[in-house]
Amino acid sequence: MKYENHTNEELVSIIAATGDEEAYEQLFRNIDPITLHEAQMYLGKMDTYDTDDFLQLGNILAWEIISKGSFKKGRFASYFASAIRKRLVNTYRDYSLKNPVYICEMVDLKGNATRILGEGD
Repeated sequence: MKYENHTNEELVSIIAATGDEEAYEQLFRNIDPITLHEAQMYLGKMDTYDTDDFLQLGNILAWEIISKGSFKKGRFASYFASAIRKRLVNTYRDYSLKNPVYICEMVDLKGNATRILGEGD
């Protein structure tokens, strides 16, 4: 692991300049705790997502940030934390829209059913 002593900012510079896979792998290891911290509130709320899915979402986001040149200066960890938080909110919103949770179903005297939606929790 030749990049374990590099800062995230140094890794981003190396990746942007060379695309070095080992630098990516080290950056991913460095940001995994950030991703898991931000994803904590969504664990268990989206049936089809597990820890690995959230980590992959974070890795893809980091790759997008670097490939688009979005990160310019400052601390990459702070920039990434804000970006993953927004991505998770959007992911949860999209998931909730596609997977509504019905808390009950009422049937009137004519046999018409009405579903009452919950919050998706």
